[in-house]
Amino acid sequence: TLYRLARTGGSNREALERAAAAFERAIRLDGGRATPRASLGRTKFRLGDDAGAIVALKAALKRDEQLAFAHEYLAKALLRVEPRPADAAVLVEQHLGRAIALDPLSYTALAALGEYLHLAGGPARLAEARTLLERAVALRVDYPAAHARLAMLANETLDAPRAAQHYAALIATRHTGVRDADALRTSERACDGAAPFLGWCFVTRPGSPERRAVLERAAS
Repeated sequence: TLYRLARTGGSNREALERAAAAFERAIRLDGGRATPRASLGRTKFRLGDDAGAIVALKAALKRDEQLAFAHEYLAKALLRVEPRPADAAVLVEQHLGRAIALDPLSYTALAALGEYLHLAGGPARLAEARTLLERAVALRVDYPAAHARLAMLANETLDAPRAAQHYAALIATRHTGVRDADALRTSERACDGAAPFLGWCFVTRPGSPERRAVLERAAS
């Protein structure tokens, strides 16, 4: 409950620390259970303690390999921890893939793997990255960071109509949709300010009513 309250308040640090203490007490009371350890790992990730998150999440998965969210947050922590382990690239993809296999409706894991493959997988993985991100927005249409990444992918493949579609969806949902500053960081940054309007402008025909409408919205 404390964790959920903290997230409702925008990852309030004091509330997250209280949640971490509660999970630690749960572990002391019943050390064999996996879920409190996985929940502690997720909370440590939110607190920026990536090394501590990795320790807790690995301990959870030793006790229950079927916890989808433990796989997801272990991958996310591995992406942020410094120094990054030599096998981090393989592990990130493995754990996000496992999270999706266990929970195909996890739009956050789908988007995380899609962004990761786009950033690290090279041209050969673009189609796979797009498919994952499209699955994410099919589950949550109000996911601006996923729309931002899909717009970037469409730009790379010179698909202007698709890019325009995702820029429009990004702008429509960026103030009311699913936002998570702790994950999809590069995509999240692309959601704010004038950048989405400029991206949308550049994929509309010069001199067209559509481009003028985008620019007028940007100016407002």
